[in-house]
Amino acid sequence: MKKKFQTFKDEVNLFQLFISIWDGKIKIILITIISVLVGVVYNNSLPEQIKTFKYSLKINSSTNSEFIKFVPIYNFLNTAESDLTGISLTGLKESGAITPIATDSPKLLNEKILDKFIQELMDFEELIFTLKTNEKISKKISEFSNKDQERILFNYAKLFSINMPTRKVSSHILNFLWNEDKDVGREIIEKTLNLTLNNLIKEFYKELDDLLRIKINAVINQDKRQVAYLLEQSAIAKELNIADNQAENIISSQSNVSFNINTTEAYYLRGYKAIDMEIKLIEGRKYEFFQYLQKELEFIKKEETRWVDYNIYLLESNQIPNKKNTPINLKILIAAGLLAGILFVVISDALIFHINRRKKG
Repeated sequence: MKKKFQTFKDEVNLFQLFISIWDGKIKIILITIISVLVGVVYNNSLPEQIKTFKYSLKINSSTNSEFIKFVPIYNFLNTAESDLTGISLTGLKESGAITPIATDSPKLLNEKILDKFIQELMDFEELIFTLKTNEKISKKISEFSNKDQERILFNYAKLFSINMPTRKVSSHILNFLWNEDKDVGREIIEKTLNLTLNNLIKEFYKELDDLLRIKINAVINQDKRQVAYLLEQSAIAKELNIADNQAENIISSQSNVSFNINTTEAYYLRGYKAIDMEIKLIEGRKYEFFQYLQKELEFIKKEETRWVDYNIYLLESNQIPNKKNTPINLKILIAAGLLAGILFVVISDALIFHINRRKKG
């Protein structure tokens, strides 16, 4: 009997609760509206939310086949030569006077080009130039001093990084954090990569031109020195009236002579006729192989080469959630307002009920 009474009492309480909520619906609606208004005012008072985007792009070395066309030039540039001009190519490389990308094997050239590209990219020169010439960024920092502008630009540059390959990821990963306009961030990356690649190509070909010119000059100077030496030997031969080769006669008679003559040093023993002919041949050289290499290099410059393997259209961009100063969702505001209104009505009715009950008691 007691259980039935408790159930009936609970049903009465739930019914009374519903009646209280229904009667206080105006209060609930007003409280909900006030809550929403307060939330809207709060959201509007927040500073404009900064959206941060993270860009990622895979960068790999190009294939070996892209650099096969450089083989003849590389073979020539890396052929061991004596120091003919008083300037050693090896010495220039070691001293840092020239820092060629050249390698004796094109199989490694693709990796060397990629390393050079990454180094060029991470010196931030191209990135800073791109930021400076961007219309929106330039306008934004124009009110600052030159020193502050440099500081701001390098702060932007710090958001630019390269992840080196790992066991799990075989590619170099370019990362860029950008908290301005999304399209501007993509534009900055694309222009920076293009500028870096163009500078790399210019430097690469300039180094090839310099090395080729030094190598050609070395060979030409060797011939000039050889001609000067032969002119001296020819003059000696003419003075001694040695027209034809006497070296063989000297060698055959050495067994009966108590002293030895070095026919290499005594080149005049070959006779001035042979020496003059040798001088004429050297002076008449057209260096056709050099001309071929120079034409080949100019032809290669006009060809398209995929120096580094990346695709700007595969650039990934993701927005990073910003937890600071997050605005309140409208649905949450409405739900919170309704809950607050219901609690207010229920609690206020319960208090009124207990007050009236005490007065009657």
